[in-house]
Amino acid sequence: MAGAATGGLLGALANWGIAEEHILEYEQLLQGGKYLVIAYGNVEEVAHAYAILQGTAAGELHVHTGVGAHH
Repeated sequence: MAGAATGGLLGALANWGIAEEHILEYEQLLQGGKYLVIAYGNVEEVAHAYAILQGTAAGELHVHTGVGAHH
């Protein structure tokens, strides 16, 4: 069941316009037991979320601008 949920999430990322290289990286991280946090909003909201996440032990932070706008 977890594999199906992960596949659905990764498909959604592709539909939102996330680059395949990032999707493959996220898939590996999720399969390795890591978490994926998605923050969606306007420029200010995403910047605020990014600032909050910088204060955590996040392994990596990526901002994908302009994705999902057409969906």
